[in-house]
Amino acid sequence: MTDVGSSHYPAILERLPGIPNFISNRQASSRLSDGGMHSHVSNDVEYLNRKSPPPSDKGQAFISLSTYEKKASVMFHRYNQKSSENTEKYIEISIFDNESGTRVRQKKVSLPALADMIETTVAQAKSELPLFKLASFGRDRSNKGSLRTNANMIEISGIEADYDAGKIPPNRAADILADANIAGLIYTTPSHRQPGKGNRWRALLPCSRPLDPKERERLVARLQGRFQGALAAESFTQSQAYYFGSVEDGTPVRTYLVDGDYIDRADDLDEGAIGRDGRPYQERRERQVDGREVTGATRPQHVADAALMAIPNEGSRDWWRDRAAAHKAAGGSFEVFDEWSRRHQSYSKRHTRETWESLEAEKEGGITERSLYREAEQHGWHDAEKEAEHQADILADFQAAQSTAEERATALIKRHLRNSQPYLKSANGRMLSNIANAMEMLRTEKPFVGNFRFNEIGENVLYHGRPLADRHIAEITERLQRKGLNQLSEAVAYSAIKTVASEFKFHPVRDHLNSVEHDGRRRLDNWLTRYVGAEDNDYTAAVSRYFLISMVARIMRPGCKVDHTLILEGRQGIGKSTVAEILAYQPKYFADSLPDLGSKDAAIHLRGRWVVEIAELEAMRKAEATELKAFLTRTTDKFREPYGKTEIEVPRQNVFIGSTNSDAYLKDPTGARRFWPIRCGKIDTDALRRDRDQLFAEALAAFNAGEQWWPNKETENRLFAVEQASRLESDIWEEPIAAYLDGDFDDDVRDRVTASELLEFALNKSVSHQTQSDKLRVASVLKTLGWHPSNSGDRAWRRNAIIKKVRGIR
Repeated sequence: MTDVGSSHYPAILERLPGIPNFISNRQASSRLSDGGMHSHVSNDVEYLNRKSPPPSDKGQAFISLSTYEKKASVMFHRYNQKSSENTEKYIEISIFDNESGTRVRQKKVSLPALADMIETTVAQAKSELPLFKLASFGRDRSNKGSLRTNANMIEISGIEADYDAGKIPPNRAADILADANIAGLIYTTPSHRQPGKGNRWRALLPCSRPLDPKERERLVARLQGRFQGALAAESFTQSQAYYFGSVEDGTPVRTYLVDGDYIDRADDLDEGAIGRDGRPYQERRERQVDGREVTGATRPQHVADAALMAIPNEGSRDWWRDRAAAHKAAGGSFEVFDEWSRRHQSYSKRHTRETWESLEAEKEGGITERSLYREAEQHGWHDAEKEAEHQADILADFQAAQSTAEERATALIKRHLRNSQPYLKSANGRMLSNIANAMEMLRTEKPFVGNFRFNEIGENVLYHGRPLADRHIAEITERLQRKGLNQLSEAVAYSAIKTVASEFKFHPVRDHLNSVEHDGRRRLDNWLTRYVGAEDNDYTAAVSRYFLISMVARIMRPGCKVDHTLILEGRQGIGKSTVAEILAYQPKYFADSLPDLGSKDAAIHLRGRWVVEIAELEAMRKAEATELKAFLTRTTDKFREPYGKTEIEVPRQNVFIGSTNSDAYLKDPTGARRFWPIRCGKIDTDALRRDRDQLFAEALAAFNAGEQWWPNKETENRLFAVEQASRLESDIWEEPIAAYLDGDFDDDVRDRVTASELLEFALNKSVSHQTQSDKLRVASVLKTLGWHPSNSGDRAWRRNAIIKKVRGIR
């Protein structure tokens, strides 16, 4: 039976003046079928009383029409012009006899007619039901003879979405569409409300006109955003078709027609759109490269090509093929890949071409464009375009924080207007072109008043809600000059802009954290166990508490000391990076890589970020221990901005999270204390996202109470040292050095030694070839073996206790 929205028939009729109750007055209902929309059918009562469909050939779905149901489905819409225009518009659909897709019938139907078709189609088993798709297909077949492929899809007339999570009932789904003013049809599946299944339904949304199939993903993302990510990921599959109808003796199908506008016209839904991966949707760019269509690349071709050229071509053949797959997935060109391949001594033009053509972008076992850009950044490459986009995107922030900031800004504007000062003038009465007058004009006159802000997490000036650019400074200077400050320079105008903007500071993350009220439940000590699957022990509890408090501390007190890095261990693909991104609240406050630590780009990269992931610990592997320690423990970053005239110092607001699938990755025993390793189990990202606000509310309460976010010496030695020591990498020098110290070379057990001696006699490295780096490495090995520097100033090392060698026993 068909409903309109979530209403029952009597409720529908109450909305139609002059129309009596539908069920009790057949004559009134039949009048609704004028205009040739539906003719009166004499056997309506017989059909409604029928408990099962009439006999049919096995394997063939039975399709019949219920006039009463059809009339109810269109009743409200016939008295609403907008609905008649949108829901009763004919759209083209394709019907497949079975899942193989080898036969297709194409027809044009309205949504009410489609609802009738769905309700009156019956088969003996689900597998015998037909499938449909709101699209048209061509004649090209796959290798298995299927017509239902992405490549063979010509146009879409609408989108379909599947819901199988069980929680949202279909009438609520119809309400959600209605609230968004989107026209559509919700219908239940044969599994709906079956034992253990819960709610199962699908949504069909027509488009205003036939569209290119490339548009489909964006439209599904709009719908996914409206349902807050609850729709099945299969909804994004371009050529996915869906069964329709009911199974004999099964749950009757219900349909719900919804009035509204077309989904392709609902541009306002783009803001909250959610992609297939559950993240805010970023439109996939599709383009022609080397004569092929590239789908899914998020950056232009020249960026992908530049990234590849930044990577040294020095690996194995498998390594080379992986980079080829990543470059192709990123939309890079064969010409650049070929040029890059020539750098290797085993280059072959024919093999390079064959390899390139054999690759399928996006299907090479996890090798993606992200792999390409991450590796390029590790070699010092920097995507200036992406960084500019990031800085431009820092602003669209939490709603509550924006409201609070706007209230403060409004109050300040009113105060400025009340206390406005007369402009400073020369002796002849002309306004002076100085900073005082410029600031007064920016504060109190249109079009400037209220249009400047300073975002404290991004450390940047905003003009009309966007980062201030050079063209804005020129534009503002011109306007100030035309208002009487005709001698004002851009430099003075810029100084005035920065000063006025600094009066309107806001911090979206800080404001949001302050707006959340803690519910009183304790979660802080076990979040790594509860949501990340870590072992439940005192160490995990300590890391859980310290780390989230440190995150809050960096926001509430930028530049405070945070020396530690959380390391999430576990196999690839379990969600370690997702945990880091969830903790950052929004993608704009999260970075999943680090440029070369020795470059200024690394410092600039941190700007506007709350969480920075060191993915697979690549940046740690490439950096020297001293360089890594200095970078991770820094409280401020000094750098000159692009086009900036002076160096600036910015207090850090971020924390670091490392991710790895290795068991041993720490090099320096002394520096190991700065890393807090956590072995991940089953990660529950949904629960973490759900409880994130309360976790930070509890952490903020602890911070405000003066709680510290680092372990004291006793806790560090008792809990942390053991975990850190178990992650230390073994050095290949350790074995020969230990053998020399224990007398394996000459039966002389040593209790005092110098680094130079060990290099010469244990490692066969002459004094003339020894470097300071060699001696530091030896020192690290000695520390691992339990030795300590002598206090006598002779640069010697001593055992903690003299161990004399007894043959066969250590």
